[in-house]
Amino acid sequence: MATVNSLRLLTTVGAGDYAPTRYRLSDESGAADEWELETQFCSVSLAARFKPKEVVVFATQKAREKWLDGPEGTTAGSQLKSQLDQACPQVDLQVVNIPDGSSEDEIWQIFEVLTKALQPNDRIVLDITHGFRSLPLLLVLAAVFLRVAKRVKLEGIYYGAWESRDRDQNVSPVFNLTPFISLLDFAGATEFFLATGNAKLLADLLVRIIKPINQALPDKRLYDDLRTYSDSLVHFSTAYQLAQPLEVSQTAGKVKEFDSRSDFELISIEAHSISAYLLVLDRVRQAIEPLTTGDESVCTRDSLAAQYALIRTYIRHGQELHAITLAREWLVSLACYSAIVHHKQKVDWLNTKDRTQIGRDLMNMTNAKHSTVEIFVHYSEDIALQSLARCYENVCRLRNKTAHCGMMSSDDEDSEISLSNLIISIRKVCDGDLVTVAKQYDVEARRV
Repeated sequence: MATVNSLRLLTTVGAGDYAPTRYRLSDESGAADEWELETQFCSVSLAARFKPKEVVVFATQKAREKWLDGPEGTTAGSQLKSQLDQACPQVDLQVVNIPDGSSEDEIWQIFEVLTKALQPNDRIVLDITHGFRSLPLLLVLAAVFLRVAKRVKLEGIYYGAWESRDRDQNVSPVFNLTPFISLLDFAGATEFFLATGNAKLLADLLVRIIKPINQALPDKRLYDDLRTYSDSLVHFSTAYQLAQPLEVSQTAGKVKEFDSRSDFELISIEAHSISAYLLVLDRVRQAIEPLTTGDESVCTRDSLAAQYALIRTYIRHGQELHAITLAREWLVSLACYSAIVHHKQKVDWLNTKDRTQIGRDLMNMTNAKHSTVEIFVHYSEDIALQSLARCYENVCRLRNKTAHCGMMSSDDEDSEISLSNLIISIRKVCDGDLVTVAKQYDVEARRV
């Protein structure tokens, strides 16, 4: 027999009539369990099953009078207390009074009562079988909210479905609704990824969710595909956070491959819980698709468009440091493309020496004191390249201000730029000059 632990079982009761039944977890076998007994209250069966330290009952005055008040005005001798004593003799019973919930003000009062009843780091199980109006829903919402506010650990949500009972044996199934909380977590993690580009939380949740599949399904291909997808998300997130555009494109391509490889399997596999999670993964695919390209190692208009889309994504996510850092490298890459295509020069866009010389040439084009230009000898005839060089000068100035973390001499002309103005300046360059250059070189601005 299980021992009493620090778990708290939270439940509600209404003032209605409850018929006795034997509650049984829906995934249990047909045989009666040691905790299965006849009772009007699902919480009694759950107390017998989980052996909590305390059962907390939220009840209106009418519900309390019917089910919780004993002969002497206490819970002693009440119907619920008597049955709890039989099911779990060492359990404590706490009754929390709540208003009827007949107005919005009273509903907020109930929510406040629920939140105050839970303590930091509580381990709780919810029984939402009984309760008047919106009370069971409020109980769930409060518990979900307090997972963050008070680090409450929600270990289970159960509903005793008396209306779905086996009438011959008077056995009512108990549905485990806990996995539906994971849907909220998964949706939140997806939103976090879409807002920041950080997919690690999403990938961790996916691994936790799909783990049971490996044991439940005879065909392991879906599990393997989802695990590969999760690993690709982590790699993508790492590359994104470190502003590594070639790695971002490569790993985004692997994430994108998941759809075409796994859709046919999902049709034939009865994994209903997984199909719900896959609904939001389509938004992940839509977010990363503009960042992919065919061959990351070749300097093409397509690869430049993918990097430009990444800059736009950084700006949308409010990650100006990443945006301006990549913008500097993107302009050098664009100049490499121009050198190869328009100026017929042999330039390797991934060669450090070539990129360094390209950067010098761009700066020298706008600086009268340094007129030496080695690669773009005829730059004076290239209006688009001149525009690129001017943009490059502005971007380098802002990039240096951010990359050196403000550690600049007071004599430096950029030392007095405030942080707020720095953000504005970066956004102005990325939303203005960079857009102009991209259009001049016909680098398509992919929708991000």
